[in-house]
Amino acid sequence: MKTNNNKNPEGLENLPLKNPGTGSNRSVEINAKVTQTDSKAVTVSIHDISKTGFSFKSYTEFNIEKKMMLKIPGFEALHATFVWKDDDQYGCRFNRPLHSAIFEHIALKKQAE
Repeated sequence: MKTNNNKNPEGLENLPLKNPGTGSNRSVEINAKVTQTDSKAVTVSIHDISKTGFSFKSYTEFNIEKKMMLKIPGFEALHATFVWKDDDQYGCRFNRPLHSAIFEHIALKKQAE
């Protein structure tokens, strides 16, 4: 999948950009847990979130061919799929978009300053 530094991969509108804080994406600072099948939960740092996806940084190598589950403290686990990877940065799409109220609660509570 082709990406560049300013846009999402072709045809993937409203997913986390490599330049967070644009459009419907919100810049956040969230420590969350990512789990893949047959793996332990790994703490990651989410820095961008939208209703349809998020991006995070982690020095742990993930298999982007596998599904994943995201656990943000205080919220139910969310299932997602990897969309892109760039060194230690990952972009994911939620399997089901977040409800507007949930998205706003996460974004406001965890907004980056």
